[in-house]
Amino acid sequence: MQTTPLCALHLALGEREACPGSTCAFWEDGGAVVEPGCTFDRVRLEFHARPDVARWLLGVRHSLENARSAQEEASARIAMNCVLPPGLHA
Repeated sequence: MQTTPLCALHLALGEREACPGSTCAFWEDGGAVVEPGCTFDRVRLEFHARPDVARWLLGVRHSLENARSAQEEASARIAMNCVLPPGLHA
């Protein structure tokens, strides 16, 4: 029996919320080399040690998922890319 994984960002804040999967702004579809999955699960960031980062990323995710224009989405991605290492840029 396969269970739905919990969101690493919410876990860092002491919350138990199911991973939204492909509806999440941080979900990667995968391809020939990697399976579909969460960007942050792939890099194994330790959010429990930095709940402030997890909270901020949840805010960015909310902005991305609720963007009403390409400009709003671009602004959220620029903010995120300013703090993430190049290999994690969205």
